[in-house]
Amino acid sequence: MDKLHYVELPNFKTLSPFISDLALNIHINDHHIPYEKKMIRIDPDIIKYNLDFIINNSDKFNKTIMNCARQIWNHNFYWKCLSISNDIAQYTTTKEFFFKYFNIDKICEAGMNLFGSGWVWLVYNNNEFTIISTPNGDIPHGIIIMNIDIWEHSYYIDHCGNKLQFMRNLLKYLINWEFIHKNLSLIDKYKLYNLTDY
Repeated sequence: MDKLHYVELPNFKTLSPFISDLALNIHINDHHIPYEKKMIRIDPDIIKYNLDFIINNSDKFNKTIMNCARQIWNHNFYWKCLSISNDIAQYTTTKEFFFKYFNIDKICEAGMNLFGSGWVWLVYNNNEFTIISTPNGDIPHGIIIMNIDIWEHSYYIDHCGNKLQFMRNLLKYLINWEFIHKNLSLIDKYKLYNLTDY
């Protein structure tokens, strides 16, 4: 494989049986990695810039490069949100806090209500926890706790297009609580919750 400048591959080998190896490999090799190849093909000098710089300077790059950069960032973050081998007991408080503010039905509703392709985001912004969806590769403002890829390639192979089943399985079995804890630790409200542990 050619050297990757921006794509961060998952640190897990499998998410089976909840996401098949076939679906995972197609997602990475036919969708995630090609965004980087397309960027470099359009502008070979793009590798002089880091990904955050590109995303935060949309006036300096064309629309296609910006779309690719956002999708790379979104996927890099998404893989970190997922795991099949977590010590859940260690993050009981994290899980309680998470579902106190992010209701599974509301998360799924946000995904189901998005027309076309995009992402669901669990975000802390303006002192509020919010569940939002964005089309295509758009990235919301605020502290991002978690995202879910709801482009068809995420769920079509394993779930025959059943987006709702895909989201429910992911939220039930595949959350990387260590990464969620890391993201929530940026928020004072979570720090206080951990101290009081109520």
